[in-house]
Amino acid sequence: MNLPSIPTDNLYKFLAITGLILCLVSIFYPTIEGDKIDREIIQLETNTNIYLRESEHLNREQDFFEEKLDDAKLAAKSKTLSKQGRDSISRELLEIDRKVLELRIKAAEQQGYAKQILRLNSRLRLMNKCANYGFNSGVVLMFLGFILWYLQVQRYQDLIMKNEAGIASPTRSLTSEQKLRVGPAPRAELDSGEVDQSS
Repeated sequence: MNLPSIPTDNLYKFLAITGLILCLVSIFYPTIEGDKIDREIIQLETNTNIYLRESEHLNREQDFFEEKLDDAKLAAKSKTLSKQGRDSISRELLEIDRKVLELRIKAAEQQGYAKQILRLNSRLRLMNKCANYGFNSGVVLMFLGFILWYLQVQRYQDLIMKNEAGIASPTRSLTSEQKLRVGPAPRAELDSGEVDQSS
């Protein structure tokens, strides 16, 4: 597929086309990229909610094991514990340590997700701000380019094409200075529409 080349024959035309492209890119790129960022944010928020629920469950388990630990400590003070009881307390202590570690890991993951969400939100705001600046700059460039192109180039090209095609009348195409040099046409020539060949 061959893409059309950007016109570089005229600065004003180039400005206009560049402004148009800048406007289009400022509209479509942030939309596409914003959708990707929104999907990432939704996924991170979902993961954060999952970890919140798991953390709540682990907190309840930790409270349960701490109550068991308190009971085990009371039993240990009464010195009526057998070897099995001590082993049971040791296993419960290890289980509590494992749950506490798991809870800390989940909290760290949750903080990481929260930081990622903040970073993505700030990136999205920056991208929207740049898109606004890009769109406004593109509109200014486009209008400036098209207006200057018409005023400085196209208007004169249109006049040349009209003169070449014979659309413009001979008296309209002459400037007032040229009319003074030529002088008024004889009355007979104007009435008949023909130029007198005898003179």
